[in-house]
This record gives sequence, C-alpha cells and structure tokens, in this order.
Amino acid sequence: MVIRDTAGNELNLPTNYQVRVDLEKPEAPDVGIESFGVFETLMDLSLNDIMALNSDSLFIDNGKSQVIVSGNAGDDVKLEDILPKGEDISNWNQANGTVTVAGVEYNVYQNTAGDAEVLVQNNLHNEQH
Repeated sequence: MVIRDTAGNELNLPTNYQVRVDLEKPEAPDVGIESFGVFETLMDLSLNDIMALNSDSLFIDNGKSQVIVSGNAGDDVKLEDILPKGEDISNWNQANGTVTVAGVEYNVYQNTAGDAEVLVQNNLHNEQH
C-alpha cells in the first residue's frame, strides 16, 4: 500500500503502521517531512506522524489534514489498518461521493472530530468494519 503526497512522492504503508520514506527521490516531499530531523536517507513514520505534519488542504481545500492511500487495482485495504494506532474505526465515516486528484478517483473518509481525512483510491478493495 502506498501513501502519495501532491508532489508524487510515495510512502509505503505496511500493516504495522510504519512507513519507509525514500528521501533520495528527486524532490523531498511537500508536506514537511524534513521537520522530523532527517539523519539518514530512510526513516520510519507512523500515520500519526504524517497527520501531525499539519498537511492541511493538500488535496481538498477544506482546512483538514489529509493523506492519500493508493495501490494496485484489487488490493485489499482495511481502514483500521491505515488509521492511527488505537483509533477506533467508528470515529471515521465515508463521505458521500468521491474526489478526483490528478485524474485518480478517491473515496474520502473523515474523522468525527472533523480535522482529518484519509483519501483511499477508488479501485482498491476496501473493507470498513
């Protein structure tokens, strides 16, 4: 599973909530990854860390922190696997309709606190429990 920022930089997201960020790509991510104090070319980030980057309105202009989850057609995505550790699935609801970013359609999940959104690529097999 991949999280991609607006510059096209990709973050691999295994189910243990850790992300490997390759900072040797042509450009560093737009979302302030450098604020974590990079000492190596690879580092681990949790989804909590990504959401804490204050990446407001990256994909939808609404003032909410947002991340995108992309993958290959038919890949399985369990929303509880991509949410911050300890976050209850009942705190997230799927928004009506979809949003298109760079020609790719995404389902939008919003937390009930109203401050964060996870955009999941529409062609992924999504399970919400």
